[in-house]
Amino acid sequence: MNKIMALLNKTVENGATEQEAIAAGLMAQRLMKKYKISEVVDTTKPKEVIRNDIKIKTKTWISSLAGVIGDNFCCKVIRTRAINVITRKPEYIIKFYGYKQDVKVATKMFNILCELIDRGIVKQKALAKRKHGTSKGVQNAYASSFIRAVNKALSEQCKALQLVISDQVVAKVNEMHPGIKDRTVKFKIEYYSEAAISDARKQGEIDGREATERRKSK
Repeated sequence: MNKIMALLNKTVENGATEQEAIAAGLMAQRLMKKYKISEVVDTTKPKEVIRNDIKIKTKTWISSLAGVIGDNFCCKVIRTRAINVITRKPEYIIKFYGYKQDVKVATKMFNILCELIDRGIVKQKALAKRKHGTSKGVQNAYASSFIRAVNKALSEQCKALQLVISDQVVAKVNEMHPGIKDRTVKFKIEYYSEAAISDARKQGEIDGREATERRKSK
């Protein structure tokens, strides 16, 4: 338990690098599943399903990333829309439902990868403008490839550890959001420059793979 708590507290806010924080989150999840820590801690009470809300920007790829992270960290993810009472403008919120430790690791991974994708998009758009004179479509091309690479790497670990979203979590989501349906997020990519899109996809795949596979604990 001490080791797991130390890993979960290894965050960027506490002085760790992004790479260290990702690796720590993945290791903590492995240890918790391997030794069934949550059951050992308290076997007399049923596990509690919690929710963590994260305000997001209105970008297509953010919802897609949240879905991938949720699927691979035993969480259900719901996106909702509300009106800010002060600005009167719409706000979008990602809700992660799951057991406490799963939600903690999932949201940490989500936040870190959002920052990495944002940073990668800025670099790739600047490169596309220099090389090809346009960055149209680069954002979605880069992000979609990054997320596919992340999903591939995480799903392999998820399958190896036999991780699944519990019926209790699913039931809680159905209770809180009756009638909600899973929707596939579609990326619209504008092909102003085939070369720019190709470069963005290749770099997105490389960066996404490095953000997960190379940070997995052996």
